[in-house]
Amino acid sequence: MAIGMVIGLFFVIKANYSAAITLIQDGSHYVLSFNKDVSFLNKALLRKFILRIEENSTVTIDASKAKFIDHDILETVEDFLSTAPDDNITVEVIDLYGKEKIKKHEALVVLNERVNLS
Repeated sequence: MAIGMVIGLFFVIKANYSAAITLIQDGSHYVLSFNKDVSFLNKALLRKFILRIEENSTVTIDASKAKFIDHDILETVEDFLSTAPDDNITVEVIDLYGKEKIKKHEALVVLNERVNLS
């Protein structure tokens, strides 16, 4: 039973790792999408995708589908943004910032109060 749980956990992590970030190329235009929560575990994949982007191209970084983006990911993107002009890469950023923190849940509303009759 423990082996099955370990194997299942492996496949869940693998699926989440690769599905969180995608890179699509159309000629010299690239779209780097953050599809869901992007954690520090995705940093290596993000760097791999950034290295695939060729000089003299345009890149759209679309984070509109992400609810949470780890600080390490933002740091990697900011490093790319600062070096992109050196390679004549134009970058457009969509909805990237403000997702570094996990949003707090709304407060619970108490519908029924207990009455102590003693």
